[in-house]
Amino acid sequence: MKEKIVPLILAAVGAVLAIGVLTFAGPCVHDDGTVAACFAASRAVIACGIVACISGLLGAALRGIQTSMVLSVIGIVAGILAIAFPGGIMPLCMMQTMHCWSVMRPFALIMGAVVAIVAAVMLLQAFSRRRQAQKAARRMAR
Repeated sequence: MKEKIVPLILAAVGAVLAIGVLTFAGPCVHDDGTVAACFAASRAVIACGIVACISGLLGAALRGIQTSMVLSVIGIVAGILAIAFPGGIMPLCMMQTMHCWSVMRPFALIMGAVVAIVAAVMLLQAFSRRRQAQKAARRMAR
């Protein structure tokens, strides 16, 4: 049960990232209804949040150590991409006083870092479980 807590935290943080960018930390809104330049970056960050959430849910549901390692690496990559997309890989609006620069980008940076850190803890937990399993196998072989 204890090994399921960190993946569930990863799922919750990924959901907060995706829901936050969908609601209050979303892209800029134009009065005429056109799509802002930062719209694609917001959708990429939402996708990273969804990937992190699914990775955490699968990490909690599946029992394999290698599976947990792969899912945690996927979570780390999703967190790093959530940091890199807004303003780095994908452009934001031109004025740095716009909503995407002042709200969406800092939110994505902070939550992306939290996703990456929680996924790294999940990876360290999987390495620890693997080492314990190897020690138990050596004791059984004697």
